[in-house]
Amino acid sequence: MNNKKIGIVLISLVIITGVIFSFFVYKLNNEIKSKVLSVEGGECLHEGEFCPYEELNELKLPVTLGYSLLSLLLLLGVYLIYSNKRMDTIKEDIDKDKKQKEKDNKFNLILSALNDNEKKVMSIVREQDGIQQSTLRIRTDFSKAKLSAILTDLEKRSLIKKVEKGKKNLIFLKQDF
Repeated sequence: MNNKKIGIVLISLVIITGVIFSFFVYKLNNEIKSKVLSVEGGECLHEGEFCPYEELNELKLPVTLGYSLLSLLLLLGVYLIYSNKRMDTIKEDIDKDKKQKEKDNKFNLILSALNDNEKKVMSIVREQDGIQQSTLRIRTDFSKAKLSAILTDLEKRSLIKKVEKGKKNLIFLKQDF
C-alpha cells in the first residue's frame, strides 16, 4: 500500500476515533456537571465522596492528551498523502539524471573516437542542435572548406545530418545524445 492510501486510512480512523472520543468526553462532562449542579449553594456538601470539581480537573489532562494525539495522527495522515507526490517528483528527477548521464557517457564514448576538430564540431552541434552551418563556422573558427570536409566526414559516419533550408544548411545530431 502506498503512502497516499495509508494517509487516507489514517485520517479516516482519526476522524472516526475523534467523533467517538468527543462523544464520550461530552457525556462524561455532562454526568460530572450534573453532580456539581446537585450541590446546594455552590458549596461541596458531599462527605466521603470524591468532589465533582476535582473530577473535572482530573479529566483535563487525559482529554488534552487524547486530542493532541488525534491531532498528531491527523497531521501524519496529511503528511503521508502529500509526501507521496514529493517522492514521485524525486524519482522522476533521479530518472532524468540517470538518462542524462547515460547520454553523456554515450556521447563521450563517441567523442573519444574522433579527432580534436571533429570533437569541437560535435560538441557545438550538441549544444545547439539545428545550428546553421554558417554559425557553426564562426563558432569553430574553421574555414568553409575545412568545416565542410569535417561535416561530410561526420555525415558519412552517421553522426550528423545536414538539412537544407533555402540557401542555408542546418546541422543536427543524428542520434539523441
